[in-house]
Amino acid sequence: MKLVVDNTKKRPEAKMLKLGRTSWRVFKGGIYHRPNLVFASKVCEAISYNWWTVVKKIKGKVVFNTYKFSKTTSIQQRQMRDLLQHLEIGIDYEIEAPEGLEQLKTAINYYESKIAKGKEVEQSKAKLKICRKLAK
Repeated sequence: MKLVVDNTKKRPEAKMLKLGRTSWRVFKGGIYHRPNLVFASKVCEAISYNWWTVVKKIKGKVVFNTYKFSKTTSIQQRQMRDLLQHLEIGIDYEIEAPEGLEQLKTAINYYESKIAKGKEVEQSKAKLKICRKLAK
């Protein structure tokens, strides 16, 4: 499922959820919305800027993308962690996927590169194993 925010239509009624300093608009069907960030709780998927996948359920596991794409996405990652905690949704795996969780091949390449450069080798090997498992 690809989540896209359509800003051209009149917005339906939404409730507000305040988590710390962050406010979420909550729509019917378990859709949580912030500027440039949407989380669909029923499918457990969060999309930033209509393309970058922050959270996604893959093979029944909740996967959280920890790649620091920008300062804004770093803030959105914190906001997503707070929301997941509020909704009592546990994170099974945390990986760095530079092109989002839709593109696990780039995460595999990312970890292979880190290993080749001798950076965080043991941790990268463990994350690489997770990425390969999820990509199968």
